[in-house]
Amino acid sequence: MNFRTEMKARTWVVSIALALAPSAVPSSASEALPRGWDSTLQKAIGLARSGKPEKARDRLGVLLERMAETSDRGAKSERLLAIALVQSALLELELGAAEEARWYWQLALNVDPSVREPVAGLGERAKALLEWDLPPLDSCTRGFGEPLPVCAAGCQPPRPLKVAGMGHVARMPRPGVAGTPARVDVRVVVEEDGSVNAPRIRSASSVALAYATLMGLREWRYEPAIIEGRPAAVCFPVMMNFR
Repeated sequence: MNFRTEMKARTWVVSIALALAPSAVPSSASEALPRGWDSTLQKAIGLARSGKPEKARDRLGVLLERMAETSDRGAKSERLLAIALVQSALLELELGAAEEARWYWQLALNVDPSVREPVAGLGERAKALLEWDLPPLDSCTRGFGEPLPVCAAGCQPPRPLKVAGMGHVARMPRPGVAGTPARVDVRVVVEEDGSVNAPRIRSASSVALAYATLMGLREWRYEPAIIEGRPAAVCFPVMMNFR
């Protein structure tokens, strides 16, 4: 079995492993998944299984956009969101897009860290994902590799150049008390080229709002930090209030 064929098989296996973990999803009779979420995910898995990763990726992209426009529905919806993000990470790996795979994988860990366990059971072919961890809160890293500097004294901080991708956040119902702003506090790595990586939720009014914010931040571009006269990758806090 060549790598591509085996990766297709592994992609299907991990989807089954994740989907068949009901013990990790607290059940509630009043908690209904948004219409079409589960069926769309299953169709994407079917496309991946039949050797159509590009079509599966497109289908998952549509689903993830819909998920980013929906407020919290409880543990079931968070679990399904994490499964969709892991599936996207696996598809991006199969298609040779390692940076996108890492982004989706780290988003999945932000939403539901328990998805690591079934993925770890897949062995060698899951190693690429498992080498990328959730960036810790108490130190500045991408979730792998050497620590990064924090922009402090003598550092020119990153400056936003392109602020986009927040339309779905504006359309979301706000959790909490009416009139109280919803808040999201995240930390990202702004790379030397100004792109955004290594998302980490520090606090948020809801998981759904934090996820939607991170999906939007992925489209942002910054003028990178300058340290000792040169562009540098740094950890950078982003706090947003939504009314």
